[in-house]
Parts: sequence; structure tokens; C-alpha cells
Amino acid sequence: SSYIDYMPSCDAANAEGDTSFAPSALGTKDYWDAAYERELQNFRDHGDPGEVWFESCVKRLLSWIANSSGISRDATVLDVGCGNGVLLTQLARMGFKHLVGTDFCPQAILLASEIAQQEGLTISFQADDFLHSTLQTTFEVVLDKGTYDAISLHEERLERQKAYLHSLLGVLRPGGLFVITSCNFTAEELVAQFCGGEGAGSLEQHGRVEYPVMRFGGSTGSSVSTVSFRRL
Repeated sequence: SSYIDYMPSCDAANAEGDTSFAPSALGTKDYWDAAYERELQNFRDHGDPGEVWFESCVKRLLSWIANSSGISRDATVLDVGCGNGVLLTQLARMGFKHLVGTDFCPQAILLASEIAQQEGLTISFQADDFLHSTLQTTFEVVLDKGTYDAISLHEERLERQKAYLHSLLGVLRPGGLFVITSCNFTAEELVAQFCGGEGAGSLEQHGRVEYPVMRFGGSTGSSVSTVSFRRL
């Protein structure tokens, strides 16, 4: 099963706009350490790179990034919580040159590095806990595909969301773009969380990726949301 299968009521929560989900093991480092230990061993034994999270939306997301007027192939790009690095390997194949992936699981970094090396791609991967980031550089583009979802499943959700925003503002250059993909928050909820509160005056909505809509309980929405923000 994939990450998106395990996210609690992923499709239903997004269509209904319900963000009151309970804490989950997916919000803990122990869960991901164990998961990537298994995936790393599986890759070494069988050559399987592992799950592609949000697989149904990746192609549309990549197309949006590639065709965005605000993102050039020479842009410095950071993928927060890169996992097996699948998003960055696809971007590298598309001609993006300055790619960095971070994850708080060392085994995820090993997996992503070995996959990229096998494919002959130049991508920098490094272990980093984004909530306490030690990154010393800034980026023109910051990507998140599921990491904000995962930290929001921790019992200390609000504190972690604040730490996430603090780190984001520390690594995203003025004028840079933050592109976040979520299956637990609607586009409107993401805008409220990143443009309101402590993010007010620091980020503005830039755009969004359109996905097929679904109906659930009389409501209409998408099972996945991708929103881009510009750093002011």
C-alpha cells in the first residue's frame, strides 16, 4: 500500500473540507524510519524504487512546474521530505539542474541517492529535519508533496505547523515559489494556513494545479490539492 492509502480518509476529508483528523503513526519519525528501512532493502534486493506517493497527480504536477513562467530550468529547487526522490528524478530528466532533496529519515536519503546514482542523475540529497532545519542556503522553489500532511498528523500538530512555516520562510528566497501538494487539506485551507496567521505578509497565493473533481456526501472537490505561494 502507498502513503496516500494510509492517510486517514484522504479523499473524503478533502472533499468535505474536514481537517480535524486524529493523530496518527504517520506523524512520527519511527514510522517513516521503519518504512524506508524496508524500502531501501527492497531496492537493494530487487531494484524496486518503492511507492510513488500521490501517483495519480504527479504527471499533472510536473507539467504545471515545467510550464510555470516563474520556474526556470536553472532555478534552485528544494524538495522537502523527498522520500525516495521520485519527484526530483523526474525534474532532473526534464532538464532541471539545481535540485536538492531533504528528508528526516537517513534511510530515505540513502534510497533516493542510490536511485539517482543508478539512473545517472545529478541530485543532491541530505538528511535534514525540516522542523529544525540546518540548511544554510535559500532556494527559488520549495516543493512539498505530503510532508506537511504528515507533520499535521502528529499530536503536537499546531506547534509543528508553526515550526514548518518558520523553516519555510527561512529557506525560500523573496520572490520564490512554494508549491505544496496535500490530500488532507483543500486549496482554500492551505491558503488560509499559509497566507493567514503567522504567514500573513510573508506569502501570497500564486496559483494552483487543477485536478479532476469528485463528489462525496453531496459535496464536490478534489482528492488532492496543489497550491503555489510567492514569498513576499
